Amino acid sequence: MSTGLSIYEKINDPIQAVTQLGEMFTRSGMFGCQKIEQGQVLALACISEKVSPFELVKTYHIIEGKLEMKSSAMLARFLDMGGKCIWKSDLQSEDVAAAHFEFQDNKGDFSYSMEDAKREGLSDRKVWKKHGPDMLRARLTSKVIRMLAPQINAGIYAPEENEAFGVAQVEKELKLPEAPKAEPVIEAAVEIIETPPVVEVTEIVAEEKPLAERAMEVIKGIGEERVTHFLKSRGKIPADGDLSNLTDAYYTNIVTMPEVFERSIQVAEKEEGGK
Repeated sequence: MSTGLSIYEKINDPIQAVTQLGEMFTRSGMFGCQKIEQGQVLALACISEKVSPFELVKTYHIIEGKLEMKSSAMLARFLDMGGKCIWKSDLQSEDVAAAHFEFQDNKGDFSYSMEDAKREGLSDRKVWKKHGPDMLRARLTSKVIRMLAPQINAGIYAPEENEAFGVAQVEKELKLPEAPKAEPVIEAAVEIIETPPVVEVTEIVAEEKPLAERAMEVIKGIGEERVTHFLKSRGKIPADGDLSNLTDAYYTNIVTMPEVFERSIQVAEKEEGGK
């Protein structure tokens, strides 16, 4: 049966769709996107999962350009898969959340206390002080489900997990690939004076490669002939032109989303092969 979401199957250029939808989501302000990058993450997730943005935000938060699964969505999927959760603690308790969980052959009583949150550096945060009982239950839910039914949230973290683990640990898993950056070269010159000691540090950062050169590295990895044929078929460069005719905006798309760009080429080639 055809649905409205079949529109995703008709997208010829996913990289352009991600860019345009990302801008639209951000400008609308409807889905909590404050940056273009956040809108692009939402657009890419919608296209990949073939769901509407309204459905996607029921399951995920968008925080700093990353998708983070809501603990309530984790629990809902857990229950849909036959799991059980019976809360043992007072749902308004500021001290501890405790519940009995069951899934397949595993079951047990689990708890997460404000002391646990303190050890993880969470208890002093504003949201924890304001919504302590809710945050305790959310943290317990994500911890237990990740242990008993990891297929529900494998590779996707809840916001309270990111806070506990540190955002940098999972950031690379949840956001669009960034353009490769040259490693900085740091040289330090230290001059010691008896009173007081003075340290002078000079940092020399290696010059980043031009945008077009970085884009060409991605293109060569895919194959120049494949890329040229694809871009001509999509009208991105004239029939008698070459890769030098691309705009800086499109170079940026290639550099920041190389996997999406290559996937769009593969889809186009598959369509041509089927004709």
